[in-house]
Amino acid sequence: MSASELVHFPESHISDINMQVLVKEIIDYNLPPNSELGVFGPEGRYGGAVALDINVGPPWGFSIWGDDAMTDEIDGLYPNDSLEILLWDNELELEIPVMVVEIESGRLIYTTNDFLVMKIQVSPMWTELPGQISVNTGDLVEFGVRAITNHAGVLNLSYSSTNLPQTNASFIDNGDGSGKFSWQTTAGDSGVYSAVFTASDGIYQSDTTVSIVVDNPTPPRGYKLIEKIYPNPFNAETRLVFQVFDESVVR
Repeated sequence: MSASELVHFPESHISDINMQVLVKEIIDYNLPPNSELGVFGPEGRYGGAVALDINVGPPWGFSIWGDDAMTDEIDGLYPNDSLEILLWDNELELEIPVMVVEIESGRLIYTTNDFLVMKIQVSPMWTELPGQISVNTGDLVEFGVRAITNHAGVLNLSYSSTNLPQTNASFIDNGDGSGKFSWQTTAGDSGVYSAVFTASDGIYQSDTTVSIVVDNPTPPRGYKLIEKIYPNPFNAETRLVFQVFDESVVR
């Protein structure tokens, strides 16, 4: 296999319309061999990819292709499709969204016969993160997070919030790209809260938010008989033991 062959992204469908792309630099990134860049449009439409041969570039030049009107399949990009660029890191085995930090020519929109010249960067990426969390008041909220980076340096994780009680919430950075969040809710903590987590490698950072919904469950109404009682006609009285779920007058 030659160094220019794709190992992850599929080969493009070559049509009679295309756009040229030149990536001048991937800033401050330790690029492993056999990594690739793929370009996508909305709804997963695929434009093309390039193998990032570190013996040849940067820069790396390639074509992205428009949809072939002669076929029934969607096999390229539509005019004016916005462009999303993904880096396949062959060492991490992950598709990582990249950020365009400088455009020297063209736009991040598919335009036939246009020429896009750009520089890109890769921020730390979260690989372990919960979705929305729902608990009841008094519950313990506890979960782990994890991020990765391929930049040199140590990856630091941190936590912040504008509405979480700081006395009962804590975050521990384990020093290996992982961390643990913990919050002991109390009876008065009903509401919706946002916990913001930041991963920084000293060059770039990535922020993400976890929503925590704390409900105050409605207590059951009525009563509960603790044990079954069978009245004895030879006793003058029968003792009933029961529980009520809210404060009330018992007759």
